[in-house]
Amino acid sequence: MTDLEEAGFWLEQAAVDLQVAEELQEKFPAAACFHAQQAGEKAVKSICYAGGIGGNATRSPYLNDLYRLLEGLAPLRALLPPLE
Repeated sequence: MTDLEEAGFWLEQAAVDLQVAEELQEKFPAAACFHAQQAGEKAVKSICYAGGIGGNATRSPYLNDLYRLLEGLAPLRALLPPLE
């Protein structure tokens, strides 16, 4: 699977988790929080792959640590427009 295919896969998985979180938020808020966190983590993994850093062992998208995944995006910051 190419990095872009992998990025698409993770983005689709993130969308599913987000939908589940939205459906659970009123009756099962703790479960909704879990799925929302999962959606964020999978979206970041998607960005890692789309940015070409998916295969880097030191910033592996298979990490289950959102903070470390976000740190791994540092090489891509130069490509992003500044936040206003």
